Amino acid sequence: MIELAIVLSILGIVATIAISNLYSAVPHARVESAQLRMAEVLMLARNMSRSEEVNTRVLFDADDGTYWIESQDRETLSWSNAMPGGAGVERLPDGVSISANTFASNTVSYTTRGTMLTGGTITLEATNGTSLDLVGNITTGRFSREGGNLR
Repeated sequence: MIELAIVLSILGIVATIAISNLYSAVPHARVESAQLRMAEVLMLARNMSRSEEVNTRVLFDADDGTYWIESQDRETLSWSNAMPGGAGVERLPDGVSISANTFASNTVSYTTRGTMLTGGTITLEATNGTSLDLVGNITTGRFSREGGNLR
């Protein structure tokens, strides 16, 4: 009977440690997932500008935690939402926010050749303080992911 009590105590301790580690990993997983999705949307905008030969931009609303792609009509020069599948906007996961954005007017703009008009950095932050960056290369129009578990 004593052996059973000892085994159950050890299992309880191990379960407590495992659950607390899992709980602390959730915010990091969310911010990393948000970073990957944002990089994907930025890549979609860049590819759209090159393949369709139109100016595109990705706008960020840090207060609302949303971002979306717009493309410019060649004839009217007006901008319209160009999110794939008519999605409208992409929303950051709960507990993730845009803590810094060095792009002018919170907008990443691409030319018809897929290059950016200006370079910059977007920083995403989780509720536990974990922050990850997306750094835009003005020449290539590509973003590099910094921080986190870069696989």
